[in-house]
Amino acid sequence: MEHLQKIPYLLSIFFPIALFFSIGLGIAYYLWHKHSRRLTIALKENHELNTDLIRVYGSERTTKGITPEELQKIESNWQLKLEAQTQKNSELDLHFANFKSDKEQEVAALLNSNHSLKSGIEAKPNNTTDLESKLAAAQDSISELTTKLKIIELEQEDVPDSSAVPELESKLNSLQDQLESKDQELNQVRSDLESANSTSRELVVLKTEFTNLQAQINTKNSEITSLKHQLDSAQNETTEANSSAVDVKEVAPAPDFSGEEVKEDEKLGIIYTSRPDNIDDLKLIKGVAKVLEAKLHEIGIYKFKQIANWDETHMTEFSDRLAFPGRIQRDDWKTQSIQFHKDKYGTEA
Repeated sequence: MEHLQKIPYLLSIFFPIALFFSIGLGIAYYLWHKHSRRLTIALKENHELNTDLIRVYGSERTTKGITPEELQKIESNWQLKLEAQTQKNSELDLHFANFKSDKEQEVAALLNSNHSLKSGIEAKPNNTTDLESKLAAAQDSISELTTKLKIIELEQEDVPDSSAVPELESKLNSLQDQLESKDQELNQVRSDLESANSTSRELVVLKTEFTNLQAQINTKNSEITSLKHQLDSAQNETTEANSSAVDVKEVAPAPDFSGEEVKEDEKLGIIYTSRPDNIDDLKLIKGVAKVLEAKLHEIGIYKFKQIANWDETHMTEFSDRLAFPGRIQRDDWKTQSIQFHKDKYGTEA
């Protein structure tokens, strides 16, 4: 009955530990799967970026045969992808830090549990030794009382005086009561010893389970180290990609305006100070009507090659001045101008 009464207590210890471990294992698997998937996607995107570099620039990374506009578009795409990759790496760093903190807390909790289990295991042998000592003492006491009882019985047989019989019977009854009391103590000590042995066996089982938990913790630490190495590798690839993006940047050749009355404006680009003899029909550009052409002439824009060499700052400034925000980018005046100039003059703008 005493063993059955201890079962709820043992279950109350075992089930919280098992539940805690199961929850921790589930969370660890979820975070590992999530980080692994993100890392795979990031590596795939880096591979695609490297493939684009090799396809477009080749092993020598030259811009031969590529227009400045194509180069600028590729560089813009690179910048967007690199910014996205940097953001993903930051998120991976954050998730990895949270994951590592959670696992460190779980390890600390398991170590505390290990300390408690070790203390209990070390205390049980001492308790067992004390119970065995009590059992031996009780057996000695019983042996002593039995010997005294036999002596008294012998004395009773030898004594002829009937007046001494009641006294001997009283002593005999007292010794018998003591003997029964010692028997009860002996049974109690034996019961306690059996209980201690049962508890020791349970502690051995718990110790085995704790050893398994430690092995699983070591496995998780190895997975954490592996994830960290993969994260470092992804960051190194991102750094190399950033370096590659910087390496392939080249300045587009300046347009040829030699011998013409032009000046370079920071916001407007290259503009004519006076109307040239030979001008281009800017109305060929989609989105440029006669009114807009006149406004461009007033500013000093007469030829396709001027528009072909606009950058984002120039397009923003002209959008504001012409009161058509975003129209230049939307209709892609720059690409159109490059093509019209090539068709008319047979050269690149």
